[in-house]
Amino acid sequence: MKKHIAIDLGASNGRVLVGDLGEFEVVHRFVTQNDQILGEFYWNIQSLFAEIKVGLKKAFAKYGSEISSIGIDTWGVDYVLTDDKGGLVSLCYHYRDSRTDGLIEQVSKQLGGKMRIYERTGIAFQPFNTLYQLAAMKRDRPEALKAASHYLSV
Repeated sequence: MKKHIAIDLGASNGRVLVGDLGEFEVVHRFVTQNDQILGEFYWNIQSLFAEIKVGLKKAFAKYGSEISSIGIDTWGVDYVLTDDKGGLVSLCYHYRDSRTDGLIEQVSKQLGGKMRIYERTGIAFQPFNTLYQLAAMKRDRPEALKAASHYLSV
């Protein structure tokens, strides 16, 4: 029977699992690293990537050709910006960073109200949502947005 790899990244820990619809095994578990730098809260993307690679190596070492797919589940609101060669333009803010505090009302007003935002996006009004993170980036780090060629959801 074919096996599937699932990578689950949570706010405090991550894990790499291998299984099928009947059962699964956690082959690697790790703490999701984050850093506070000059009062701002960031994900340590390099550490996350390194831990995912450790888990993938363990999974393939144990299950090899039985593996047919890889999927990943993350917190879904954070992102990285890269330049045209794939290099990071800025660090990856953590959704728990406070830079988005108070932006729901401000952004809603700029975009025609909460109902219009909800009708177009279906998102809940949480300060950590990507919309507010991008608004904070535009306000606080416009040079990073200008330098970015690509947006990658985490």
